[in-house]
Amino acid sequence: MLSFLLLTFSARPRTWPASRRRQSWAVGFLVCLMFLALTADRLEASRASRSPSDELAVPSAGDDPVTDQFLQRYGPLREDSARRHAVAGEIVTAAARHGLDPDLLFALVAVESRFNSKAVSRRGARGLGQLMYPTARAVAPTLVHRPVDLYNVRRNLAITARHLNELLIEERGDLRAALTAYHLGRHGGRVARGEDYRYVGLVCTHYASLKIRRGYEAMAAAGAES
Repeated sequence: MLSFLLLTFSARPRTWPASRRRQSWAVGFLVCLMFLALTADRLEASRASRSPSDELAVPSAGDDPVTDQFLQRYGPLREDSARRHAVAGEIVTAAARHGLDPDLLFALVAVESRFNSKAVSRRGARGLGQLMYPTARAVAPTLVHRPVDLYNVRRNLAITARHLNELLIEERGDLRAALTAYHLGRHGGRVARGEDYRYVGLVCTHYASLKIRRGYEAMAAAGAES
């Protein structure tokens, strides 16, 4: 049921009336809340049972059709397979080093910058993870010395992964709270609004979609072997 709703939501036509699109966002957000409820305990249990030296088992970026198909949806990577491979490798590496599920990092970057490493927001957030320079300095002072450093793919992803991991620890594995804090800033100073919940819903929709596709790939592979 969850996979059906998510796939329906992600495939909604752009020609729908505004009222129906709003309804679809509402349904999608509720589905994402269900997904969050199912995954929060798993994240916390995984974090609690893993020692600092453990590494996540992650798919090889170069041999992962699910990741490659996902990245082809974004303009900066659509026609450049070598760049897709490089970015995917950096994301998998950064996620593994900081104890994150790589699919979560893929989902976050998709919403933050659409994989445009040169993206700059109106508030001055930069790069793939759309980091503010003061935040990046606070999280990893040895990795960033100037705002322009945030355009470096490897540095940006390393700081993004570290920051999200720290927020997950602070929020005791509550993914929704961690994503909201990432979006608002750790010391955002304001109450979350509708646009912030929409942001969380978008990240979780991408995250759940990647997991569902991996499940389908695994079932297809198992069926082919039997």
